[in-house]
Amino acid sequence: MEVLTLNGAGECTLPAFSGKGEAEMFLLLGKETFEQRWHVRETSAGELVSLLSGPCAYVRSVALDPSPEMVETGTVGLVSVSRKKFVG
Repeated sequence: MEVLTLNGAGECTLPAFSGKGEAEMFLLLGKETFEQRWHVRETSAGELVSLLSGPCAYVRSVALDPSPEMVETGTVGLVSVSRKKFVG
């Protein structure tokens, strides 16, 4: 499974959304920033923790409900927590 990550400031960040609508809006508003191949999929807490502990262990932080504008301006860190803190 390929996962959308945001890269900036030498760090890889996984965006996580509080709901399907927020994730869909992120992709819609960021259509010029992100390739059109991404789609929204609901994930359980356990699956997300497994993903961050295994295949996506390279991710350094998790951005909570980021906006595409934050990606473009490099301010995603304002809504991010470390992977370790998020998993804990």
